[in-house]
Amino acid sequence: MTESDDECELGYWIGKPFWGQGLVPEAAREILRHAFEDIGMAKVWCGYYEGNTKSKRVQEKLKLRYNWKSEGVDVPLMNEKRTGYVNSITKNQWQWDRMREAAMSVRNERKISEYVTCGEVSAAILSGSGKIYTGVCIDTCSTLGICAERNAIFNMITNGEQEIEKVIAVLPDGSSGAPCGACRELMVQLMPGKYKSVEIMMDYEQERIVTLGELTPEWWI
Repeated sequence: MTESDDECELGYWIGKPFWGQGLVPEAAREILRHAFEDIGMAKVWCGYYEGNTKSKRVQEKLKLRYNWKSEGVDVPLMNEKRTGYVNSITKNQWQWDRMREAAMSVRNERKISEYVTCGEVSAAILSGSGKIYTGVCIDTCSTLGICAERNAIFNMITNGEQEIEKVIAVLPDGSSGAPCGACRELMVQLMPGKYKSVEIMMDYEQERIVTLGELTPEWWI
């Protein structure tokens, strides 16, 4: 199934007494992490036979993307032919999925006081080291508030890093969007020589990504 040395195939099997405990998705998530972070894979393939709803569900939880199906695939152990479905996920897709999950996990829209609300928007930053940092928006009755993206960036800086690779913001309706001018300006000033390569998720569902250079082609300095 693999097409090059930086691609591999994920397979799994578990005994019936252990079904329904979430063990396969948990193990498969760690295998994906190992493939992408430890051994340098760029893409992981996986498949299932039609009718195997449990295996299909595992791959849906892992957010593997559909590629193709094949009719009449030989299944020697079952002495029959079945329809096989082939899915995959790239390292880039896996990173965006993890970032969105991280951003969603800190969303907690709430009113802190009669002057302050927060959590309507959340964001995640993928740093140069591969770590994910999150933040939420904080809105006040003056200019003391902050966007989710800058909050995540400050979290990254607090933890000793300063290089950004990817940025995703999750808006109140669950969609993604471009950072505001102030957030763009901060990223540009942090990485004046490299900012144009920072990737911004514009539409998570459609996997539409643009660079900060496309959003900010000419910097005022």
